[in-house]
Amino acid sequence: LYGSPWEQGRLLSFFGRINYDYKEKYMATVVMRADASSNFAPNKRWGYFPSVSAGWVVSNESFMEDVSSWLDFFKLRASWGQNGNQAISPFQYLSTIAFDTGYFPGLEKTNWTTAAYPNIMANPDVTWETSEQTDIGFDSRFFNSRFGFTFDWYNKTTKDWLVQAPILGIMGTGAPYINGGDVRNRGWEVALSWRDNIRDFSYGASLNFAHNDNEVLRIANSEGIIHGPSNILANGTAELYRAEEGFPLGYFWGYKTGGVFQNQQQIDNYVNSKGEKIMPDAVPGDLIFVNQNDDNVIDDGDKIMIGDPNPDFIFSFSFNLGYKGFDLNMTSNGVLGNQIAKSYRRFADRPHENYTKDILGRWHGEGTSNTIP
Repeated sequence: LYGSPWEQGRLLSFFGRINYDYKEKYMATVVMRADASSNFAPNKRWGYFPSVSAGWVVSNESFMEDVSSWLDFFKLRASWGQNGNQAISPFQYLSTIAFDTGYFPGLEKTNWTTAAYPNIMANPDVTWETSEQTDIGFDSRFFNSRFGFTFDWYNKTTKDWLVQAPILGIMGTGAPYINGGDVRNRGWEVALSWRDNIRDFSYGASLNFAHNDNEVLRIANSEGIIHGPSNILANGTAELYRAEEGFPLGYFWGYKTGGVFQNQQQIDNYVNSKGEKIMPDAVPGDLIFVNQNDDNVIDDGDKIMIGDPNPDFIFSFSFNLGYKGFDLNMTSNGVLGNQIAKSYRRFADRPHENYTKDILGRWHGEGTSNTIP
């Protein structure tokens, strides 16, 4: 039998809410909550998260009677609020000790024994991550509520982002969680719907479409970067993605390519503004790496943002039919505008682990390929 106890931790919350509604025209809500988490040190344990929202049902005003034949409902609304996140491993503010079996004492190294070691680099200052969001939008229904149209604009900033800090391996213990920066998501959402019935037959359709811009506003170190790990696409590959101030979260970082060298003359002609050869050791069939800083060497100084995994648009579509107790529903969803990183070989670069069939289109002579080396 195997098992383990639940992680030890406690949450304590208090919240209050006030609602106001005047003649179903003017509405407001105020919420205040206080949360405490045992994941943080006693002096960092409490977080306070207010929110407020207001709505105006314009269609209930007397001056809207002239359009009531086709406009059934129209409501303007706005909201602002904060909420907290404490989802990290417990006791990050303490230098806890772990007991593991697997230590070999003495010179012979023949017997395992249990050893103790510090497994957390304590951070007594780590505290709540706070997400602050503003939303402005409207809800509307037309033509006896058959057609619906909803719109939202939002601006959400996540402050004091909870991340595990990258540390050197020589530290000899687990990396601490820190409040590592701020991230902003800003965008809009549109929802269109239609529903109707003809005697016993009913049908409906809805379309949701959203656009989001993601940007890292602050990283809490002097470099302004949280580096991604190596060995992602395959063994021996360098850092592929990172978080950096001024860029989308997790953007792809690497060399921009300018095709494949087709012949030796093309290699000899690839020079900088001083006439220096940039890739003198290349051979026909090698990738052309774009020299970004006009020196005569390809290195990390030439790496740039080469892709964004975050989609420009997110959409969903649903359709339903109904007849006398029988119904049919169809739902689809997708994303547009995001880049995807692809590996052409299995993770471990052993000889018997083959490439994908895309490699059949590789360069094998002048003019055969300008994309796959």
